[in-house]
Amino acid sequence: MTKKTCVTQQHQGTAHPPRTLKFSRALIAKASEFFKAHSKREPKSDSESILYGLLAYSGCRINVIETRRQHIILIPSAEERLTLHPTSVRIPDALYADLQEIALQCAVTVQEIAALILVDVVTQNDPPRHALRIPGSKRDPRMQKAISSILSNCNNNLGGHYYDASVEPCGGALEIHQNFKVADEEIICDIDPEKINLYQVIQKQHKAFVSCALSHGIDYQTFECLKERVSRNRVERAARYFYLCLNSSRNSGEKYKGLKLRTYLNAIAATYILQARLQATRIYRRDIFKTLNSRNLPAGKTLLIVDPPYLATHAYADNLTYQEHEKLAKRLLTLCKKENRDLLYFCRITDGHDKLDSNEQAIKLKNDQIMQGLIDDLYFGHGLYYTDVCLDHGIIERIITSFPFEGATQYGNEKERHGKVPDTSEEFADPHPCASPLVEMGVNA
Repeated sequence: MTKKTCVTQQHQGTAHPPRTLKFSRALIAKASEFFKAHSKREPKSDSESILYGLLAYSGCRINVIETRRQHIILIPSAEERLTLHPTSVRIPDALYADLQEIALQCAVTVQEIAALILVDVVTQNDPPRHALRIPGSKRDPRMQKAISSILSNCNNNLGGHYYDASVEPCGGALEIHQNFKVADEEIICDIDPEKINLYQVIQKQHKAFVSCALSHGIDYQTFECLKERVSRNRVERAARYFYLCLNSSRNSGEKYKGLKLRTYLNAIAATYILQARLQATRIYRRDIFKTLNSRNLPAGKTLLIVDPPYLATHAYADNLTYQEHEKLAKRLLTLCKKENRDLLYFCRITDGHDKLDSNEQAIKLKNDQIMQGLIDDLYFGHGLYYTDVCLDHGIIERIITSFPFEGATQYGNEKERHGKVPDTSEEFADPHPCASPLVEMGVNA
């Protein structure tokens, strides 16, 4: 009975009722420009660009008086609204309830708060960028800066050109793919069928996905209902996985930990940018070894971006044993002996811990002893390079490459790691800002 109720509610919620709102043509034009800048396509209607703007709103409190004063041209006056043609926007009940609550807090009407939100969004020009909030270090600004610096230097060595292709065998939450572009042909793979289905649906059926994702309320009953029900429909399955990931502890999809509604709406807004990024990407469900089979790799100059599950961690649905890490290292070292392949590899050489919790510190010490010298030493003594990035809670991420870059340390033939690589480029460019939505390496702005 529970499953049947869940299905009925879902299909009823997907047909969002139209709400009639009035916006100045100038504001609609700005919303359209904002939509095009991030989705990389023309909006199909004014309604689509307005809905995106309302979803992308950060939730920060709006200074009504200041916004009115600074952007009076964009917000229609009461007199102007009498002459404006109304815009019919299909807004789901949850989003409309959110607008009503914000309007109540600001002591204005829903009509005016919708306009104020659009003004805030299109003038800030900084929409949400994280669709799946899976735990991981690659969205950390320190990691983004390190990756940007390495890839900038790498492309300088190539004469400022792209690779022919890039391959990510462990796509994960796509934090690297979404923020960096190094090749015209891009391939992302993952063994998780739900992740791959989600990315393929966002790529090809985004409008249907947004409608389905917006039909789910943020509450325990909906969570439990979706957890029990697995649809054969790919769009419904993608929206279900998206919802369960975002609203569960550590994105496990098991234990309910509801997001704030505005955070969930922001995550849906972030899929517009992800959809634009995935348009020319080839997406496959493959395990890491099948992906890294030479028969499945492109023939041209290729960058292998490898971020496998770390040792001594339980954050992944599919972990690798130490023996599998050994097999992976042999595979990558063999592949990179060819001149047309480069490697960008990520591993963790220490575990994280809570500095105030003695039990967590004991676990960290044990895991550090397990991890010490295991993964990174598989790549030692093969003419590679590395740099360490220190993160919070004692975590040290190691980035290993097959090419030199500014500030790299060589993996020599001795057990001591030393030897800074000099900067051979007289015109080495500063790393791209971490706030940049997408760093296209080798392309002049």
